Amino acid sequence: MPVHNEDGRSHPPTAKAISMEEQRHSYDLTRGSRGSLGWNWRKGLTEPLPSYPPIVARPHAAPVELSFGQQRLWFLAQLESGSAAYNVPRAWRIRGTVNLSALKLSLDQLIRRHEALRTTFPAEVGNPCQVINPPQPARLDVVDLRSFRSSERESELEHRILDETQRPFDLAAGPVLRAALFQIDQNEYVFVLTLHHIACDGDPRGGMAYLTRA
Repeated sequence: MPVHNEDGRSHPPTAKAISMEEQRHSYDLTRGSRGSLGWNWRKGLTEPLPSYPPIVARPHAAPVELSFGQQRLWFLAQLESGSAAYNVPRAWRIRGTVNLSALKLSLDQLIRRHEALRTTFPAEVGNPCQVINPPQPARLDVVDLRSFRSSERESELEHRILDETQRPFDLAAGPVLRAALFQIDQNEYVFVLTLHHIACDGDPRGGMAYLTRA
């Protein structure tokens, strides 16, 4: 944007001229393009938003088709029957007192809230579908390792955790989540949560955050 003096020659624009030009274009844009969209920079939205029907939960009476990602995981589970390749395990070491009733109740609420954790994947005439089941009490396996000598507990714990996390899931019968609590001392535990990848995107730490808040 050159600036012309009285002698007719152009000179580089000054900062003040640039600022004034920017303000003019901004003002034109506000009153023109933005105004046509129902937006006023002083008042905000000037036209009502279009109304859409509310989002309602899908009825669970009929089976539901699998998504592309679920189809892939289901196919691989059939192809590699008995494999734990798509198990998603996570373990937390807890020092302190554990309220077993509260932990069990938290698991129950987690399953009740998230349909993916109570969905099974049976196949009808070779075509898989997902069935969302009603909430059922969660199973929490509690294993006391204090009968082992102190020098043996960690190795026994590793063996038990490996067995817990490498056990395959039955996608047709469910559940797609397992929980176990290992007690290794008076006030020391290890909590293990294992899910199948078909029910979670990866790391189940979000579920643990909910359990610790409950």
